[in-house]
Amino acid sequence: MTTDNHPRVRITEDEDIDAHRPQWTIAHLSDLHLDGSARAEERAEQVILHLERRRESIDLIVLTGDITESEVTLPEGVIAKTAARLDAIAPTLTCVGNSDRPRSDPGTAARHRTSRRVGSLLALGLDSTVPGELHGRIDADDIAWLTEQADAASIESVVIAMHHPPARLGHPIIDRWRAFGAVQAFEEFVASSRVVIILAGHTHAATWTTFGGKPLLIAPGVHSAGRHRADLTAGLTSLIDESAPPSYLLHTLRDRSSVSQHVFVGAP
Repeated sequence: MTTDNHPRVRITEDEDIDAHRPQWTIAHLSDLHLDGSARAEERAEQVILHLERRRESIDLIVLTGDITESEVTLPEGVIAKTAARLDAIAPTLTCVGNSDRPRSDPGTAARHRTSRRVGSLLALGLDSTVPGELHGRIDADDIAWLTEQADAASIESVVIAMHHPPARLGHPIIDRWRAFGAVQAFEEFVASSRVVIILAGHTHAATWTTFGGKPLLIAPGVHSAGRHRADLTAGLTSLIDESAPPSYLLHTLRDRSSVSQHVFVGAP
């Protein structure tokens, strides 16, 4: 591949460009942590403007939680405004994260499951939050809901989105805050269903693994980047890097395959 700013590869009019376009393109954002500060708003704005300029190439936007900091903002209004802005670019599926719920109120909270359909692609959003806690949870009722939603005969591919990763990621601290509960049953559902990919957030670190034999992708944080466990041994004790530029993941799906890319959006 050339590093020339003007690559010499050209596409002629005779080539079928549409044949090379993936069936679905998903922009996957997470962890904006809009707390009323100019810094958080500027970083989110950079990503949104980046997506607006590419709207013709995006079929779906998935936002996997921690949109706000509920202790310092009014989360419902901020979430609705952000979702509406993204929905003007492409159909948007929004999940809630632990920071979207007041940590000072550990009372029972309503579950916010969401769904969005684009043609034969169905995106399902779970609410993995536990009131007052950093870790997440899924239960048998979640799996029953997923099964019911994914059973529609006209659905060819299913995307599951949630805030908390349901698998261990090898980080001694982050793994304490993953999703617990009916994880084995959830993994069995994923393995035997039309699920193509699982999308999550929470860690702020772009991470690739598998769950139920399907790709599990954790998005980087728009607010900041999550540090790797190797950083701990290097003496970097902070879990996040606020100097990293905002970024997101771009997933392309065709049939049962997927390709994911980490997209950086300039300097913070």
